[in-house]
Amino acid sequence: MARARTRERAQVVVAGQAVAVEPLTDALRLLPARIHGRGATDTRVPPGTVGIVLAAAGLGDGLSAACDAILARHDGVPLFVAVPDDFPDASVRDLYGRGVTAVFEWPRERRDLPRLLGSMLQLGVRGRSSAKDAALQRVLEARMKADGTPFGPGIILVVVDGTVVVSGSVDVLWKREILREVLAATPGVRDVLVRRLFVHGARTQDSDLARLARSVLRQAAGVDFSTLAVAVAQGRVTLSGTMRDAHELSQAIGLLERVRGVREICDRTVVARSLKLRDRAVARAAAAALAATFPGRCLDVSCYGSVAVLRGRVASAQDKLEAARLALRQTGISRVVNKIDVCR
Repeated sequence: MARARTRERAQVVVAGQAVAVEPLTDALRLLPARIHGRGATDTRVPPGTVGIVLAAAGLGDGLSAACDAILARHDGVPLFVAVPDDFPDASVRDLYGRGVTAVFEWPRERRDLPRLLGSMLQLGVRGRSSAKDAALQRVLEARMKADGTPFGPGIILVVVDGTVVVSGSVDVLWKREILREVLAATPGVRDVLVRRLFVHGARTQDSDLARLARSVLRQAAGVDFSTLAVAVAQGRVTLSGTMRDAHELSQAIGLLERVRGVREICDRTVVARSLKLRDRAVARAAAAALAATFPGRCLDVSCYGSVAVLRGRVASAQDKLEAARLALRQTGISRVVNKIDVCR
């Protein structure tokens, strides 16, 4: 198979007071990225930064201001916040409302933090492939060929502790999503990371691509284009505006993935909820739906505004993806932070 083009090494910044930054930095050394420690007021980040982790300990009332400053200066870079185990739920809700990607409890989630962050940033963790991983890789390569989708020859699979890292290129974005589904459905797979699988199809002028994307959304029966805006830069489509619900958002993104020339989709829409349901009621409804679909699995749901945080263990990576989709279908939920682990 063809070798993927080399990309610059990923960078992760850990910010906060020194006494809090040091243990976080040590825990994240398992990530295949360069880790940089910063003071809470130092908002500089190096080129290639894929994520920022802010330590809440010691910041007190300054935490919200620190989050706002980072999000304003580094728009598009995911911000994660590590909070003390006894951090109030109302404050967690506020962080999600400000645009924080995920909140982690420290030190309660210390052991899982590298795996969770590696998954959310599509990085994986450092490690070596075992004999079991090598056997799983052969099964995955066979399944990929048997699927019938013309993925192309330039795809490389590497399996470490059940996590599949996919690199190479495909010619259209929807093939990347299909490949993720095919691999995730294989028993033994804990996670599928496609950050290094790029879309390198025929180049379309941004202006032409923008017109085509808008036309596709206008003609879609289940999408109200009157509340949306589409911008394109170097094949990267940014979708902004308001959505009726998460189902409409999912449908719009699915349509854009099938537009030839789209290399990436950036979702900046806001889902406007029609019902003001309390967090606990939304969480109970989502938990009941998960329990009905995954009987015997203890899956926990916490809601902070329109953000649902999922925890627990399931049998496959496909179940992990399906749990997130199921949660998104519940009234009052517009985004999911998926902390579910897969049994091996």
